[in-house]
Amino acid sequence: LFQLRGEQPADPRLVIIEIDDQSIQQLGRFPWSRQYYANLLDRLAPAESNLVVINLLFSEASADDALLAEAIARHGRVVLASAWDAEGKPLLPVPIL
Repeated sequence: LFQLRGEQPADPRLVIIEIDDQSIQQLGRFPWSRQYYANLLDRLAPAESNLVVINLLFSEASADDALLAEAIARHGRVVLASAWDAEGKPLLPVPIL
């Protein structure tokens, strides 16, 4: 859809938090601890964001899954990414998420 509509300015209410080189230098290589994402959701909660979309696949289990699941539940308006593998099978977040 983005390719079809072409480049357009983003709505000023939209905030995009990207993973950049500075983030990788500070936090290290992937995969990052889910604790970082849980902390991010807790920091965003006071801003009363309507929706948070995390465009990362959490299809592999992690020791911090419960922590992230709790943060998602506290925030209440989080959408996680999903995808399909080369064979067309869904890649979904781990069940706890």
